[in-house]
Amino acid sequence: MSNVTLKRQYQAMSAAELRNVLENAVLTPEARDVLLEVMQEKQNTDEMKKRLSEAVAAGDFSELGPQEIALLAKQIILTTETSPSDIPIAKRLEIITAECVYGMNLFHDMFMSISDTFGGRSKTAQKTLRNARKTCLAELKREALMIGADAVVGVNLDYNEISSGKSGMLFLVASGTAVKLRKKAPTN
Repeated sequence: MSNVTLKRQYQAMSAAELRNVLENAVLTPEARDVLLEVMQEKQNTDEMKKRLSEAVAAGDFSELGPQEIALLAKQIILTTETSPSDIPIAKRLEIITAECVYGMNLFHDMFMSISDTFGGRSKTAQKTLRNARKTCLAELKREALMIGADAVVGVNLDYNEISSGKSGMLFLVASGTAVKLRKKAPTN
């Protein structure tokens, strides 16, 4: 059995099942190494979940790394609606913004070369704008997380160009109202 297959089998097991295999099964050295690796991964995941949960409960993210903050921020809901009927808003916290600035030399260079421009559209420009939007919205989610919001409603994106002479900048601002959501009543 390959190490990849073995790792998948171990990953599907609970921590207790893994301990039982480690204590009672006869394993090759390679299988034991894979088992120990999976056990370490599960322990790290459990510890991370606990740290994230504690950080959210305390509203203190100072001990978390950028990847952990990004993971938590992914859970923040973004919508352009100002009063979404399916999002139970308990409290509006504050208006928040995220800003991203990109050098425009990229645009100048790509428009000078028509190698990737077809039918008046530039794939490079579209990709840059898409990445700018995704980056700015991810930053807006992080801003919301830092003030304890569950969602951001009324999200607006503003694209502007700041230029002087041959150089310029693409300036993107994402803004919205950070809100706390009503907690669902437990069902019995």
